[in-house]
Amino acid sequence: MLGLDQPLYVQYGTWLWKALHLDFGISFASQRPVLDDMLNFLPATLELAGAALVLILLTSVPLRYLGGAPSRPSAGFRRTFHRVSWRVDA
Repeated sequence: MLGLDQPLYVQYGTWLWKALHLDFGISFASQRPVLDDMLNFLPATLELAGAALVLILLTSVPLRYLGGAPSRPSAGFRRTFHRVSWRVDA
């Protein structure tokens, strides 16, 4: 059934062929096709990813702007948030 008696390259080829044809098999948890479960959770996943993107942009862009400000008293602030914002943007 799982093809575990086949060589590894055959197992991988079978898995890749099925994945390219969107046949991910049956879920052990719900006993439904995995693709149906994936499509069921896709809206919530996209909503969460969108909210995270907005939050990142609302924090990293202003910090990046403040970090590049030419005023001298903010040199420590600029140096600190310049390093932090590079890691956030990456």
